[in-house]
Order: sequence, then C-alpha cells, then structure tokens
Amino acid sequence: MALPARKLATLEDLLRAEDAGRRVEIIDGELVEKEAGGRRHASVHTSVPLALAPPFRGRGGGDRPGGWEFMIECHVLAPAGDVVMPDVAGWRRERAPTTDEFPVSVAPDWVCEVVYTTHARDLGRKREIYQQMGVPHYWVLDLKGNILMVFRHTPQGYLHVQTAAPGDRARLEPFDAVELPVWELFGLEDPP
Repeated sequence: MALPARKLATLEDLLRAEDAGRRVEIIDGELVEKEAGGRRHASVHTSVPLALAPPFRGRGGGDRPGGWEFMIECHVLAPAGDVVMPDVAGWRRERAPTTDEFPVSVAPDWVCEVVYTTHARDLGRKREIYQQMGVPHYWVLDLKGNILMVFRHTPQGYLHVQTAAPGDRARLEPFDAVELPVWELFGLEDPP
C-alpha cells in the first residue's frame, strides 16, 4: 500500500505560522522553525547591519563606498518554492527590491546567518539553497565559537575565503573596501 503524498507547505501555511508568532521558513516543502536565540543572538541581528550601514548603505560619498541596501529577517523566495529568512541580507542598490512584495523575489547579493546552538542547517541545506539562488557572498557568524566565516560563491559550491575573530579588524568580502572592526559585528562595543 502506497503512503499518501506529503502535502508541501505553502506561503499561506507560512503566513498562518507567522501570525501565530512562529518564525518559520519553507525548506524542501516543510515549515522549519528558525533557531531561537537569546538576547545576544537577537542583538547581533541588528549589530551586523549597524556596523555595515555607515560605510556601505545608500549612495555613498566621500570615504563611504555606499552601494548597498540591508534587511533583517526578510523572507526571500528561493528555487523550488523554498522561502528562506536570512538573519541579515544585503543587495547591491541597483538590484535591491523596489516594492513591498512578499516574499522578496530578488536573490540577495550577500547573506549573514547568525548561529549559536547549531551549524547544521546554516552550513548544510540553507547554504545549498543560497548556492542554488546564486547568492555571491555568504557569512556565518558563530556566537558560540566566536568566529565569522566568510564564503564566496563558485560554480562548485561556496569557497571558504576568510575567518575572523571578534578582536580582529578585517576587510571582509564583499565589504572589503573598508577595514571593519569585527567586534562590532559581534555586538561588542570594544575589542575583547
């Protein structure tokens, strides 16, 4: 006897879950809960764009390269009907979404996932989805291990190009026009 076909999660299912206070994505046709982090995890969601925005957001000018738009936890439509919610996403201004569409249909140029308890999904299936979407730059900010891993898209998969620690100052792809105090990305006011 054949098993009944699995019902794939829809955008309506995602919206109902969100209305019920759940933070979910659709991955491989299933509703998947986002990692529930504590105070530090939530704080870093805002510290990453706050550290990047001064030099990179908007038109730029002077010593500011500009050229980017950033969003926190927006839903992005991916291949095969997946809907992912990167912790932080960035688009080059010329490619940035210009409407309030839901989910966003333009693939980001950069994503940053903030992890604390597990890397399994962010370094596994979600990374594969970002690869399929053609996201050029992918960061994983590991709060427990105190490292930032920087990846670059290649046809074979993501290439790990750099690792930085909170005490570093570094030029990090794709924001390598400016040396960044990595501790600010980790939500720290001063280097450790």
